[in-house]
Amino acid sequence: MNSISKLPGQVVDLLLSPQAFNKYKLLFKKLKLDYIVSHENIQEIINVEAKDLAASRIEGKVVNTYPRYADLVAWINSVAAANSYASIYSAGKSNQGRDLPVLKIRIGNPTRRIWFDCGIHAREWISPATCVSLIDKFTTDYNNGVAEVVSLLNTFELHFLPLLNPDGYEYSQVTDRYWRKNRKTNAGSTCVGVDLNRNFPNAWLTGGSSTDPCSDTHAGPSAGSEPETQAVVNAVKNSNLKWDAFLTLHSYGNWFLTAWGNTTALPPHYPQMTAVGNLFKTAVQAVYGEIFTVGSTANLLYIATGASSDWGYDVMGVINSYTIELRPRNGVGVFGFALAATQIPQVGNEIYAGIKTLMRNI
Repeated sequence: MNSISKLPGQVVDLLLSPQAFNKYKLLFKKLKLDYIVSHENIQEIINVEAKDLAASRIEGKVVNTYPRYADLVAWINSVAAANSYASIYSAGKSNQGRDLPVLKIRIGNPTRRIWFDCGIHAREWISPATCVSLIDKFTTDYNNGVAEVVSLLNTFELHFLPLLNPDGYEYSQVTDRYWRKNRKTNAGSTCVGVDLNRNFPNAWLTGGSSTDPCSDTHAGPSAGSEPETQAVVNAVKNSNLKWDAFLTLHSYGNWFLTAWGNTTALPPHYPQMTAVGNLFKTAVQAVYGEIFTVGSTANLLYIATGASSDWGYDVMGVINSYTIELRPRNGVGVFGFALAATQIPQVGNEIYAGIKTLMRNI
C-alpha cells in the first residue's frame, strides 16, 4: 500500500502573469522555497498547439488529435455505424443544449459493465482524445481478432461518454484555452460556470469547493444542479446491471486516484483499490516508462468534494471507481494542460495497456 501522507518535496506547477511572478518570487525567497521557471511564455506552447490543430482539421482527422465537439460526435456515430456491436444513446444535454452521446460496445451477452467518461474539465483536452483512442483501439483490435480483446469484450460491456463538458470544451477551443468549468449562467453574477467535478451529489460543498461563481471550483447552487452532472447520474443509475468499474479520465499529473476526496480517512476497500491501481501503474510503465502514483485523492492531492468518482463509490457502490489523471507527470516538462498533440498516440497506447490490465484484474 502506498503512503497516505503528502509526498515530501512534491512539485507544484504555477501559471503566473509577469506581474504576479514579480510578487510571488519575493514570497518564495522569504519562505525559502526553491523554484524554476519552466517556460517564460506559455502562449508560445498554445500557439504551437493551435497550429497542430489547424493542420489536423484540414486533414479531417479525429483519432490522435484534439477534435472539435461536432467532429468528435460525427466520429463516434461513424464507429457505431461501422460496427454492429456498437451503438449510441444520449445521456442528456448540456447547459447550452449540446447532446451528450454515449458509445456502447456490447458483444454477445457480457455479464459485466464499465463506465468511462472524459472531458469533465474543459481545458483537459488529452482526456476526450484518450477516450477516442480507447474506442478506436478496442474496436480495431476486436475486428482484427486480437484474442485478449475478444475475450475482454465478451465479458465486459463498455460505455464511453467521450465529452462530458462540451460547452466548456468548445469555449476552451475558441476563446480561453485554460477554461475549466461548464458555461452555466450564474444568477446574480457576471461570472460563468460550475465545476462539474464539485457538483456531484455526494459530500457536496463540504470542503475543497466554493460558493463563489468566480472560482474555478464553484460547486453550483445545489448538489447535482447541472444537466451534465445529471446526465452521468441518470445514465449510471438507470442501468439495470451492476457496474464493475466507474472510470473518469482527467489531466494532468499521472495519478491513479481512489476514494476519498472529501476526507483523508481511507475507505474500507482501499487495499483492494490500490492493488488494482498498482497493476494499472505497472502496465502503463511497461509501455514507455511513464510512472503513475497510486493513492487516495485527499492524501495525494487535496480535499475535493462533490467529485464524480467518490459518487460512484459511495452512492453507486462501485468499488473500482477511480479518477485517472493523464500525462504529463506533475512537475515534468512544460506542457501542463496544453500537452502536445504528438503525445496523444503514446498516451492512448499506455492507458489502453493499463485499462486492459484493470479489466483483467478487477
